[in-house]
Amino acid sequence: MVAVIIDQVISWVWDWWSDPKGKMSEQLRQKLDEMQAAVMNGESQHPGLRESLQQLAKNRSKIRRQAMVIVLSKIQS
Repeated sequence: MVAVIIDQVISWVWDWWSDPKGKMSEQLRQKLDEMQAAVMNGESQHPGLRESLQQLAKNRSKIRRQAMVIVLSKIQS
């Protein structure tokens, strides 16, 4: 019985001292931050989500302007 208690105390102290969950948690957070940056900003040859959405907005604006010109020219005719 005493051996089990001592074993539990030693295990608890070892886990507290080495902090495996804390280290894994920090590594996971860092990897997730890196992945978020890669998705948002892209990498060397691949544009990120931010650039893709900006390009999409520019294209949409251009098409919208063209459509408005066509509609207004038909109204005036």
